[in-house]
Amino acid sequence: MGALAALTCLLAAAANYVVDPWGLNGFFTADGFNARKPEPLRVARLNKAYGVLKLRPAAVAVGTSTAEHGIDMRHRAWSRSGPAFNLSFPGATISEISTMLQEAHKVSPIRLATIGLDLFSFNAHREPNAQTAEAVDVMRSTLARIMPYFTRGMLGASFNTVLHQASYGPYFLPDGRSDPQAFVQWRVRMRGHHNLFAFACRQTVRGLLALPQRQFEFQRGKERSTLDQFRDLLDFARRSGVELRLFFSPYHVWQYETISAIGLWPSFEYWKQQIAFIVNEYARAASGAPAVSLWDFADYSEFTSEVVPASGDADTRLRWTWDGQHYTVELGNLIQDRMSGIATALPHDYGIKIDAWNVKAHLLAVRARQERYRASHPREVAEVQKIAAETLRSLRSP
Repeated sequence: MGALAALTCLLAAAANYVVDPWGLNGFFTADGFNARKPEPLRVARLNKAYGVLKLRPAAVAVGTSTAEHGIDMRHRAWSRSGPAFNLSFPGATISEISTMLQEAHKVSPIRLATIGLDLFSFNAHREPNAQTAEAVDVMRSTLARIMPYFTRGMLGASFNTVLHQASYGPYFLPDGRSDPQAFVQWRVRMRGHHNLFAFACRQTVRGLLALPQRQFEFQRGKERSTLDQFRDLLDFARRSGVELRLFFSPYHVWQYETISAIGLWPSFEYWKQQIAFIVNEYARAASGAPAVSLWDFADYSEFTSEVVPASGDADTRLRWTWDGQHYTVELGNLIQDRMSGIATALPHDYGIKIDAWNVKAHLLAVRARQERYRASHPREVAEVQKIAAETLRSLRSP
């Protein structure tokens, strides 16, 4: 009986390896069999760990799903860096971003990292995903790389993959970026951008006001603050010779108005200012230290204020954003142009390189652009405020 059980486990693991429902190995792919995988997003952190092991990159993009969707590793900004991989994943905290970057560096020395910064990643009440520890084990241990193939979860995913090929599209591209078609399909399922934007507003409220207390803070009790965790990341980069291109992720103005509607605009400005102060310490490092730069794209501009299609308009396609939270690769390419010094179509006052000396004036300029937007778009602002207020009530109701 023991031998039969062992044989059954081995056969199941072999089947899982061939079907590869989580997109971990790429051993065999066939249309109509396993080309379309329904579950890689559910195991995004594991997927990225295996991607690092396969590609052994010299350069990475790290951040949340915003960078995962918008930073194209085929952009010419990466042309001199060697193999480049998008190591971003949904819901990443700043501690997870730092951990995954450091573990990837152990697998293959990283020389350049572009890191998208999002406010919710710095909420001290957000807990790291348990899957991050599994991803670290995978990058460290051969045994850990084998274990997922023996799990019931993967076996169920294998059956799901083979039986429902027509129901799914691909999610991750070989370079780690998510396939834009996933958002195209989501827009169709949601019946247009307007519903996506309303959904993103609700998710922003929930994401920023984390459980269990539904609050946002940079420090929880006596624990180390998330800003100190960010400092740890910069310490690692300086010790390890990793050039950092840091940027505040661009959102649609609906997201900025959502942040304001729930009372977090002061925290948003404080966060930018403190990041600028911290980066400034490292930008002034001794000669020979790796470069570190900080750019702000989280601003009111023509790129972040596209008119949201009316409710019921399922056909209009926005150019620069998908749902208010996630920017398109078209905007991501302009961002990479700016940060790498390539001539860009961006206006001179969008995508500002900030530091400790100009950050206060910059934040005042953003606030002025915010006031102009509010004066010219009262209906949109009122709609966002209504959605945010309704979401807050639902969160706080017993």
